[in-house]
Amino acid sequence: PQTDFLDFYLFDDRGNYQTYLVGDMRPFGNRPIPFESFVIPVKTQPSEHYHVYVRFAFAKMGMVDTQIRLWSPKHFSNHRDRIGLLQGAFFGGLAFMFVYNLFLFFATRMEEYLWYVLYLFFQVLTAATSLGLAHRYFYNDSEWLTDNLFMISMPLTMIMAIQFSRKFLNIRRHMPRLDNFYLFWNLFALLSVVVLG
Repeated sequence: PQTDFLDFYLFDDRGNYQTYLVGDMRPFGNRPIPFESFVIPVKTQPSEHYHVYVRFAFAKMGMVDTQIRLWSPKHFSNHRDRIGLLQGAFFGGLAFMFVYNLFLFFATRMEEYLWYVLYLFFQVLTAATSLGLAHRYFYNDSEWLTDNLFMISMPLTMIMAIQFSRKFLNIRRHMPRLDNFYLFWNLFALLSVVVLG
């Protein structure tokens, strides 16, 4: 779901047509079916010929993902239910780990737990942004967040993972050269947040 503009046109031989203008840079309400990916209902008649035109465009730059699938409503509904169950289990497990480790941090005041909780937070944010869930549920009309949040949350996830590793393994004390290498990567990730955000 990282396509800024997706224009869909379906023409029949009699000159009738269906048009859908969707994309991440357009309001989420433009989507005919509210889903993270672009889902467009196509109504056709048996023994008719149709022409389909799809236009992908980007405001700045992007990767064209042209995985186009044709599904019956029943098969799509089954797919949506399975995906929702898997995503619910994934995000539910991460939410449980987040709350549990946040509790451990408040109980022990050990810095390692704070870095791990922050890592989990940014990991959830990165996954939700990548899957299109954050766009659907939290910022569906914000062009800036749609364009930039993934590029910001990904390096922040890396920073938190590195910080957790540094503190948990006490790398500064046991392996100072590796600690310097980790600090360099943290600086690099922080600069990428500033440049890409």
